[in-house]
Amino acid sequence: MDSKNTFFAVETRDEPDKVVTEVVVRTAHALALKISKIEVLNRFSLGSTKFLRFRTQGSVNKLLDRLFEDGRCVVGAEGTGFVARVKGRKGVVSPTLMLATAVNSIVYRGPGAPFWERQFGGK
Repeated sequence: MDSKNTFFAVETRDEPDKVVTEVVVRTAHALALKISKIEVLNRFSLGSTKFLRFRTQGSVNKLLDRLFEDGRCVVGAEGTGFVARVKGRKGVVSPTLMLATAVNSIVYRGPGAPFWERQFGGK
């Protein structure tokens, strides 16, 4: 896995941050992605769709594809910018929005770290 920071966002569906993060981490685990940690940054809206922004290391393309297939809108890096996939449409997202420094952030263990399930009430 490369060491560059990767920023992405996932639709929240008015769920708490921890619930959305659990969906992301469990999906990454199902795809056998070895993400050691994932940082939850902040929420933002694009039109009427609300997103939770994340930062991690390495590629998350497979993860975003799966989350989108599962019905969640996603924002990820594409080319030199960011693109939102929202209900069958694509649109450009401002890099300023995606790369902004978060006021408060929380770091969770990813599926590549030992005991990652414990933070979500697992074994």
